[in-house]
Amino acid sequence: MKKQTTRFIFITLCILLCFSVLFGCVDEGDKTPECTEHSFGDWEEVVDPSEPHECQDKEYERTCSVCGEKEEKGGSEEDHLWELKWGIKPTCKRGGYDIYVCSICNKEKGVDLPIKNDHTLGDEYETTADEHYKICSVCDKAIGTEKHIYEDDKCTVCHTFKEYYEISMWVQNGYMGTNLFAKQIKEFADANKVTIKLTASEKDGVVAGNDIMNDPSCAPDIFCFTQSELQGLIDAEAIMPLSDAEAEQIKATHCYGAALASSENGVLYGYPLAITERVSILYYDKSLISEDDAKSLEKIIDICEKNNKFFRFQLSSGWGVEFFFRSTGCQSSWTVNKDFEFVALDDNYNSDAGIAAMKAIAKLASSPAFNNDAYSHNYGNDTPIIISELGNRWIAQNTFGENLGITILPSFTVDGESYQMKSVGSTFLLGISPTEDSKKAELLSRLALWLIDEKCQLERYDLFEWCPTNLAAQASERVKSNPYHQIQIQQYNMSVPERHKNSYWYYIAGDLYLAAKDAKTDEEIIAALNRYDERVNLLFEKGEYQ
Repeated sequence: MKKQTTRFIFITLCILLCFSVLFGCVDEGDKTPECTEHSFGDWEEVVDPSEPHECQDKEYERTCSVCGEKEEKGGSEEDHLWELKWGIKPTCKRGGYDIYVCSICNKEKGVDLPIKNDHTLGDEYETTADEHYKICSVCDKAIGTEKHIYEDDKCTVCHTFKEYYEISMWVQNGYMGTNLFAKQIKEFADANKVTIKLTASEKDGVVAGNDIMNDPSCAPDIFCFTQSELQGLIDAEAIMPLSDAEAEQIKATHCYGAALASSENGVLYGYPLAITERVSILYYDKSLISEDDAKSLEKIIDICEKNNKFFRFQLSSGWGVEFFFRSTGCQSSWTVNKDFEFVALDDNYNSDAGIAAMKAIAKLASSPAFNNDAYSHNYGNDTPIIISELGNRWIAQNTFGENLGITILPSFTVDGESYQMKSVGSTFLLGISPTEDSKKAELLSRLALWLIDEKCQLERYDLFEWCPTNLAAQASERVKSNPYHQIQIQQYNMSVPERHKNSYWYYIAGDLYLAAKDAKTDEEIIAALNRYDERVNLLFEKGEYQ
């Protein structure tokens, strides 16, 4: 047993000796070092051939630079690289939020921002008769309301004058700029050391129509209207007459046609703003018709006939027929009440003056040169004469080009007597609603006179090309240098103010054109006027159109 143990020990020592001989010369540098502390590099994404995915789904690994050991991990929300892309700032009315996008995986996230406590206030104060405050432009709340602090009748904080008025105004939709009126009214207030809080709005269609006439209590303090509405406003007691002093001031500072348009039975009710472009004038071809020729209806007809040209003027509507009857002293005046019901009629077409008008119409309508169309786009070289409204001047410009001439309507002669042709005048006016507040009524009257003075009318002329009624404004170089408005003013002052009529009247009057055209004798003209008289009276008395 002892001998075997000794042999085992001997064999073991031999084996160890062999290992020592075989491996004793290995370089220590070839051994893998043992890390007491790893030194890992940056995490690197493991390449994955699958579809792109979000940062938390990615896989990463890093390697120890000492021993080469690797570590692995999955992605997380902390791996996103967020960049602010857009957002909405918080206000006093609502909170906001920011939107971030990860530059690695394009994931978005939103971050809510709390409501701000501060308001957005401008420099201007809102005022009442007793207080001032500012309005937050974001939440529309009144901020910092406090009583006025007056010094020399003016608030030291908001500069409101102690004399304070709230005024409402209606402006015709599409015709007038409320901003210009607001500017002019502010200038009036400053000049008169009063504060005016203006509420101005535009109204569709005819501003002072049924709304005011049927219910004057809904009317604004001051409103724009056309002269055809004047009778109804008067009947509804919805418009305040001018004082004698104001009437005399308007007659002295505005043209004749404007004072006439503002009047009813000798009393002025309206403040004239401008002449509208419904005034008709004569357009002619200067290469064929001279300025002197254009003054005579007979000369124009003769030239057109000799040159096989057309004299264009729409008579069939009754609108043009009225030009001739007004010229000889006739009228067809329909008085309306607040409901636009006709309550009175003054018509003298069936008279000696009416016969003279019919003879003049016959002279034109029976001519082979006459053409009833005056509203086409371009007539070419077959037309040297057009009678039409100023608003249609572009038709004449297209037709005559550089040879365009313009003048007032021609005169005509009947049975040795000469008549100047008159168109129907149309005017924009200001009206004031009646009020029991005498102090406010006096202020509104002064304001209306301010708005129709030279300065304000020229401002409207520069902005809208509204032809002024104010004489000083008409005499300005910029108005005098416009040939259209010079002719418009001349024709307007010899025109008859437009008043409201039953719409069927225009059909009846239009038939007079056909009757005059076909009439061969005075008896036939008288018969046509008798028939006109019957139809008009039936229309007025029973509302029947035949």
